[in-house]
Amino acid sequence: MECITYCPGRVSAARPSVIALGFFDGVHLGHRALLRLAREKADGLGLPLSVFTFPAEDENIKRSAHRLYDTEKKLSLLASLGVDIVYMCELSAVSDIAAEDFAKKSLAEELLAAVSVCGFNYRFGRGAAGDADALCRYMKEIGRENLVLAPLYDGGELLSSRAVRAYLKNGDVERASALLGAPYTLSGAVEGGDGRGRSLGFPTVNFPLEKNRLLLPSGVYATAVRTAEGKFASVTNLGTCPTFGERVLHAETHICDFTGDLYGETVEVEFLKRLRDEKAFSSKDALTVQINIDKKEAMEVYKAWQEAGRN
Repeated sequence: MECITYCPGRVSAARPSVIALGFFDGVHLGHRALLRLAREKADGLGLPLSVFTFPAEDENIKRSAHRLYDTEKKLSLLASLGVDIVYMCELSAVSDIAAEDFAKKSLAEELLAAVSVCGFNYRFGRGAAGDADALCRYMKEIGRENLVLAPLYDGGELLSSRAVRAYLKNGDVERASALLGAPYTLSGAVEGGDGRGRSLGFPTVNFPLEKNRLLLPSGVYATAVRTAEGKFASVTNLGTCPTFGERVLHAETHICDFTGDLYGETVEVEFLKRLRDEKAFSSKDALTVQINIDKKEAMEVYKAWQEAGRN
């Protein structure tokens, strides 16, 4: 997949394409439906599929909302879904462009959008004055086409990044993952810990939690970790380890049936189910008993997840 930084008046597309429009935070089931619609149109016209989007870290977009994924993860998901080209643009570069000019000049003239595809609630142009209907009108005026994806619902609930965030904030990773179409993940570079997990017989990989990312509530989760040797069941504690005196908020993952050194490597942890709250235990022995219970339950969750064909 090719990723091109777009700046109006400075960047022009090399070839026409069908362009899907949106922020695509989380690349959830609604986003995937939009990409399928765009892909079908692109294949029918014999054109590449492009996406016009913004960096996850762009603070000018939805300032009050935590990002589900960073730009790197978003690009990885878009590539896995068959997107050919991503036009990445800072909002500040297009925020002062009139809606009609964005459609006719930016999309059609510079990016050579043969067809644009957007969601029913898409907004664009100066002051977000343009909507999906306006984009249909502007594209039609220049002999192009805009397709609009209608609202999609899951169990009567509108598919949206907002809904995913709400479930994650409550620790309901199962429902959030169902709306995402894949398990919610956190990732980070493995760093050295204090060795307490190893001393208890449960060595862990530790990584700091990213700033400005949506954080799940503290607690213990059944998870899965993919390493160079494959994917393994795991159990992850998000929190401050209160039994031993509080530390900074971090993720601590024990990988079941795995022996190896992952220090310095970047790991991605998939969250399958919340098991319990984080709490302080009266002794190391009490903590060890609970970790064994957590580990057993996490392995059962992972096995069920595999048997359901979601590996």
